[in-house]
Amino acid sequence: MTTRRLFQHLFWLILLVQGYPFSAQCQWKRIPGPESVGFAAYFYQGQNAIFAFSGYGGLFKSVDGGTTWNLCGFGDQPIGSIAEYNNELVVCGESYAYRSYNGGNTWSDFSQGLPPSNEGTWGVWRVIKDKDVYFAGTIHGLYRYSEQAQKWDSVSLGRTVIMDLEISGTTLIAACPDEDGIIISKNQGLTWTRVGPDLTVFSLQVSDDRIYAETFTGIYVSGDEGLSWTPLEYGLSKTELQVFSV
Repeated sequence: MTTRRLFQHLFWLILLVQGYPFSAQCQWKRIPGPESVGFAAYFYQGQNAIFAFSGYGGLFKSVDGGTTWNLCGFGDQPIGSIAEYNNELVVCGESYAYRSYNGGNTWSDFSQGLPPSNEGTWGVWRVIKDKDVYFAGTIHGLYRYSEQAQKWDSVSLGRTVIMDLEISGTTLIAACPDEDGIIISKNQGLTWTRVGPDLTVFSLQVSDDRIYAETFTGIYVSGDEGLSWTPLEYGLSKTELQVFSV
């Protein structure tokens, strides 16, 4: 599975799920901002700012609602995801992970031990934090970061690509597109259970006690920490989604 193929399937349409269909009367206004580079395009709001990144164009930040943008790191490095935990921002991509404690003004590298990219596929897709523990979804399964050792170590699923990770309650949830589905763990990734939907899942989002999964044929939702999944019917059952946000 190549990065180009994944981007082509993931990143053209932004879908906002709020529990009701879109209104046909929505009005949109174009604002100045960073031009799209490559296939990926993300917006993230946090730390009293909006962050945007796309393809290999670096990470941009706006503190005035999107009127002006400034590059705040990574230059032409490919970015896989960004997340916020209290006052900490975490960015990962290709084979690296960085964190910032000042809103993205400066970054510290904590990449040691993460797997490298391989044949056009990124080594690291997603880094999340649960309390004081970091987990990374990578080309070679689940990795965990130890503050004591100051490095990442492989935990499990060494032959599985994990493209997205989320935490819901006591459950670690992983989207594994090559395995056609979702897997969950109740013991911080030591062992896993495969759950539905039996579809290619690329993206996961958590909102309160609900988990949303983006697939090629629509959105699925779970209210029991990933044990069971049902399709979310908003006229999307035959729609190929590209980017999904809650």
